[in-house]
Amino acid sequence: MTTVSQPIQSEALAFLDAIEQDKANAERRAAEMEQANIDLARELADANDTIAKHEATIAQQQATIAQMEAASQQPAVDPKPDTEPTYSGTLSYSDPTPYVNQTKLNVSLFAYARKYKTTKWGTLVLPVALDYADWKERFEIAEIVGVTVNANGTYTAKRKVLGEGSSTVPNRPYLLRAKTANANTAQVIKKQNCTVFPATPAAVKIVVDGKTFRFVGSYLPIDFSVLPGHYYSSGGNFVSATGSLNPMRVYLEIS
Repeated sequence: MTTVSQPIQSEALAFLDAIEQDKANAERRAAEMEQANIDLARELADANDTIAKHEATIAQQQATIAQMEAASQQPAVDPKPDTEPTYSGTLSYSDPTPYVNQTKLNVSLFAYARKYKTTKWGTLVLPVALDYADWKERFEIAEIVGVTVNANGTYTAKRKVLGEGSSTVPNRPYLLRAKTANANTAQVIKKQNCTVFPATPAAVKIVVDGKTFRFVGSYLPIDFSVLPGHYYSSGGNFVSATGSLNPMRVYLEIS
């Protein structure tokens, strides 16, 4: 019988251990590579999803910009019907639903619902003409007739409150104040037997000390993080817009 010396046995065992360790390391690296491929595939999927969302946002903002540019040049003109129309159907909107209709409609009822957290002055633009009786119980509506430049960098729209016998003009920007506040329950503005005009909101232009102030109505949501340099109504004043604006409201641009 041949006897293997102790040193040779030790070397053989060490060699086998090294092989097993190399095998374990190779298996671990293979598992890590597989996990890395899974993570990469997930990251690529997330990136594609993010790109798709950004493309959708860009498309919406391009539509918003086009509407803003058109609206900023659109004078607030009182549209007159050619003949007495026949009214039928109902058109109802609840904040923050956008208004994108491009056809003049004669409806038996138009309704717009919004929740009001405060009784401070805010903004409104609607595609219908309202009469004083349509809003007097719950709201005050005012024309924008001037601008006050405040020391803190905000702006206050000077207003002329509309009273008995007054009416609004479709697509024209206005100031609006709810007489009671309720953050949980929507209050509704209704108009019966009316003409609903296409979504072409107008602008109220005011010049003060060489600066042009345009109060522009919007029927689309606006993300001001990608459209800087504008102002929206908050707490009764127009402040630098850093968030978003819901439809049927008014923003301010200065040039």
